[in-house]
Amino acid sequence: MGSSSEVQRKCRRRSSRVCQYCQRRKVRCDLAVHGSPCTNCSHFGVECVVPGKTWKFENGSPLQILETQFQGCYEDNEKTPSPIAFLPAWEAAEVEGLFKSIANSEGHAGGSKDETAKLQDHMLFSPPVIKEWAFFGYLIDEPKPEFIQRSSANLETHEIQYLRVKGALLIPNEEFLRELLRAFIQRVYYVYPILNIFDFLSAIVSDDGRHSVSLLLFQGVMLSAIPYVSLDRLVAEGFYSRKQAQDAFLQRVMALYNVGYETEQLPMIQTSLLLSLTDDPTAVKDSWHWLGLSLSFAQAVNFHLDTPENCKGDKGLSRRIWWSMFTRDRKLALGMKYPCRIRDDTYQVPMLALDDFGLHCGDPAISWLVGQDMGLQNTDYQKKVALISIQSAAMSVVIGEILMLQYASSPRPFSIGGLPSATIVPRRTATRQDIQLYEHKLSLCIKYESTEFQWTEAKASHQLDTSEDETLLLLQAESSLMHLTTSMALYRPQIWPVQNSDSTDSDLQAYSQYQARLVASKVLEICDFVQGRGLFSRLSHITATSVHQAALIHLSFINSADAVEQMLNFNKFNQCFRLLKDMDDIHMTAKLGVILLDSIAQKVALIQGTSLPALLL
Repeated sequence: MGSSSEVQRKCRRRSSRVCQYCQRRKVRCDLAVHGSPCTNCSHFGVECVVPGKTWKFENGSPLQILETQFQGCYEDNEKTPSPIAFLPAWEAAEVEGLFKSIANSEGHAGGSKDETAKLQDHMLFSPPVIKEWAFFGYLIDEPKPEFIQRSSANLETHEIQYLRVKGALLIPNEEFLRELLRAFIQRVYYVYPILNIFDFLSAIVSDDGRHSVSLLLFQGVMLSAIPYVSLDRLVAEGFYSRKQAQDAFLQRVMALYNVGYETEQLPMIQTSLLLSLTDDPTAVKDSWHWLGLSLSFAQAVNFHLDTPENCKGDKGLSRRIWWSMFTRDRKLALGMKYPCRIRDDTYQVPMLALDDFGLHCGDPAISWLVGQDMGLQNTDYQKKVALISIQSAAMSVVIGEILMLQYASSPRPFSIGGLPSATIVPRRTATRQDIQLYEHKLSLCIKYESTEFQWTEAKASHQLDTSEDETLLLLQAESSLMHLTTSMALYRPQIWPVQNSDSTDSDLQAYSQYQARLVASKVLEICDFVQGRGLFSRLSHITATSVHQAALIHLSFINSADAVEQMLNFNKFNQCFRLLKDMDDIHMTAKLGVILLDSIAQKVALIQGTSLPALLL
């Protein structure tokens, strides 16, 4: 019988090798077991192509790579300063000692003075390398910080070295950490309350080892906050663009995920849901993939039956996580790219209530970390935010019913302008009674719990004195945009007449056209108002979906016989286009929407002989 370590290592992990066909289809691949071709490729008769690059290292051990890159960090040089000079004294001592110990343990005596000078010159002319160490506060495998939970997985030496090289064991410095946590609370947690924020922040503040945070969850929180941190802050930390910063933090999370660093289910569920917020439809593992993974983990521990495991008896947390997944699923479906994953007959979780949020004043020490303007010491403010979350969850239920009524899955996806387009198509079978029924249900959702949270410019026009006021304004705006986007999804199938069919009468068509244009105009009004307050860049990607749908509706009426009406639709379409352009450096959905709308506009202009492209300049 083998040793205990050998018994623990018998549990099979995800294979690190997968062929391109299985990776694209996101199915299990047995390439590592059976060799090429794998079973799937043999069954379907396709070529089994094995990617040439894996995460294993071919250019020496990670310690040798680190030593080579930072060899000049601990050599004396009077002409040029070492990158360690950019660190505080206590951090510089830790980094210097770390690399000296690496050199001694590997048995290297260091390079010559000429080689060291060349390396230092290379580092000085490579700003990301220098600022990388100014950005990283400390390594977690050193005595600090104590709030990071040590992994219970039996990682091998090469796996730990892999995490080091990928930056997964590095923590932001105090100032940048504060900005990331503030952005997470304001723009992620208040929309998706998937963790106990007071326990999370208290563990970081105390840093005494009594309370700890999963490293995987911590890096996921940092990643989700990147889109809402100012670009100036990211540049100051050494990143050239927001995309570069997001890729760097995503690399850390993926490294921890690939080696199986986390063994508990709850952090896996939370982190997978946070990864579904990464707005990159072009990625192999996109939001749809991570949401499905989070849903699978949640169902494995009975979150969908309201009998959660691994939640330490906190049903409020499990319900918030479930309804956050549900809301995220419906928001993705509103983009008309994916159908709903969660069916109404597959869960037994009651609707959220205020008791599920655990409203209370947190530890005053938390204010030292994130500031006093986050609303964490104000139960009245927390109640307002919680009611908006409940309203969004209730609206998500109606969204699923509307999408089931009005749309069906397409047998095959198609593309417009070389970009993937909708995989669901309109049914066009709804009656006037169906439309009125769901109009009534949506009106009840927007008034859920209280009419205080309906969006009106009169209520939103008050002075924004604190960050709490700004956050509440953004939450109200996004809730209203979600409602308006759902309304557009309800009316759009009836806008165009159906050939050789009597399912859509002229009265219903005229009514749907009028309501669709009215709703699309309201979307622009809200976006213009928020943009006028200088907060438009802080809106989430549901805004890009809303503006994109509004642009398509305005574009569908450019063939109006009335010249004034035609020009009005041109102007509103152009306005939508410009709004998406303002968001394209923050959300990839907006960037793809710009490309897609430009392609459609070019084709429409070519067919009708108009000068539409000039309006997009």
